[in-house]
Amino acid sequence: VRERIISHYKTNNSKNTFLSYRYTFDNFMRIIGDKYISLINKSDFEDFKLQRSKEVSIISVNIDIRNLKAMFNKMIEFELLEFSKISTMKQFRIEKKKMLAFDSGDIDKILNSEINIQLKQIIRFTLLTASRISEVLSVKLKDIDFENEVINIYQKKTNCFKTIPLISGIFELVNEILNKGIENNIYTLQDKEGYLFPNPIRNNPYLKLREETVSEQFKKILRKLNLS
Repeated sequence: VRERIISHYKTNNSKNTFLSYRYTFDNFMRIIGDKYISLINKSDFEDFKLQRSKEVSIISVNIDIRNLKAMFNKMIEFELLEFSKISTMKQFRIEKKKMLAFDSGDIDKILNSEINIQLKQIIRFTLLTASRISEVLSVKLKDIDFENEVINIYQKKTNCFKTIPLISGIFELVNEILNKGIENNIYTLQDKEGYLFPNPIRNNPYLKLREETVSEQFKKILRKLNLS
């Protein structure tokens, strides 16, 4: 049965999908033992679910459950089973994280607190452009078009750029970051490959600042201001 099912996914799906199904199937057999498919019962599935939750994250267990359901449905399609005993098996419920929300007073408190200049500029840029932190940290000088007065920000989620007008607030902030006057907006091609918010520790304009670093700094400020 294993060879029939796994070979199907290997032939008809991407390598990563195939490996995911094979990994789930092998772990399932490892935990419940080498049994005939027809003799597997609901308690076997629950044992698998419980054991896997001790080994990996709940998210990974839910992937295993979805994979198992798909494979057992495929066994029915191939007439290896009459019905699926796993159809009622439920995934673990994952609580959604509560999103933080700030009002103008909170934002003023954050920006007026004792935080480093770069973090303050990142927060301001994020708010002014309504962008994700990952998008903000990926902005390079070449993405800033002073001639057409726009900033092109790459969105990984949609795999395209969004164009933000270089309004006065953003324009002033960008010049502040670059420490250049309004009349001095000409950069060499080499300069343009640098990040708008480079890693300050390495003092390298071509080294991207890590999202985790900024996130940790921001959380530390929130805890200090009792806003977390």
